[in-house]
Amino acid sequence: MGREGRWPSGRTLPTRDDVARMARTVRQELGGLDVLINNAGRFLLKDYEDLTPVEWESQIASTATATYYVSTTLLPLLREQRGRIINISDAGADRSPPGPEPFRTTSARWEC
Repeated sequence: MGREGRWPSGRTLPTRDDVARMARTVRQELGGLDVLINNAGRFLLKDYEDLTPVEWESQIASTATATYYVSTTLLPLLREQRGRIINISDAGADRSPPGPEPFRTTSARWEC
């Protein structure tokens, strides 16, 4: 990701090509990867009934889809180094009182 908070494609979320370029850069400049920490995602503070389909898709893209693209693309580099993936989610992901359900739903994806 660039210093401006955007990927090479100009988007705020990565495309598969963006992540592939990142993996090549990591290999070329660092020689490998020891750890990947997934801790990014949008925080959408809305109730389900107020959420638009575009907002829902954006929430899923910024949490689950981006994490999937980055993790699966960098997995070969991590395996070479016997590295690890650390997924950080919201502390309230496993509790669901009334409130911002879309955020909790997408944060809970990594709670096991």
